[in-house]
Parts: sequence; structure tokens; C-alpha cells
Amino acid sequence: MINLPKYVLSEITSRVSRDAPVVSCGILGGKKGAISAYYAMRNADNSEERFSFDTEQLLLVKSDLRRQGLKALGIVCSLPYAPGGCLKKSPPSAPLALF
Repeated sequence: MINLPKYVLSEITSRVSRDAPVVSCGILGGKKGAISAYYAMRNADNSEERFSFDTEQLLLVKSDLRRQGLKALGIVCSLPYAPGGCLKKSPPSAPLALF
């Protein structure tokens, strides 16, 4: 089980709302299942349907995780066109996929 603090969820939802309708993704960092950091990633595809990590940014995130003694515990992606997604509700809120 993963513990996702409210402040991290707030960071994620803020970023998803800002990026919509483009797919938004990020990396969750932490220790022993406890998330303590969210690294919002640039969508290199700038697409409403798919996401690709920017390679240089990914390397910087991996380096920062190591420096802080954290591990990548998951990836979170918005699904703006999914049923109930951020393009169908007001205020914006998107279903999230957690990997």
C-alpha cells in the first residue's frame, strides 16, 4: 500500500488542471511506500492522447531522487478524456492513473 499525503495530491491536481487538455504525468518519490515528493514532468508529446517523458528532465529527476535518498515509487498520469475527466466537469478534475 502507498500513502499519498494530501499536499502531494493537491500538487498533482493543480498540475493536471493547469495542463489540461494535454495529458499530464509525474513521478512520485518517497521511501518504504510513503510518498513525499511529486515531480511534475513535461509532456514531450504535448498531446491530449499520449505522454512521453522528456529525457533530460527524467535524468534530472532521477538524480534528485538519489540526492534526497528517495526512490521512484510510482507514476501518475491524468486521463483528461476519460469518462468524468477534467474536460467534462467544472471545476476541472481529472481521473488519475497510478502506476
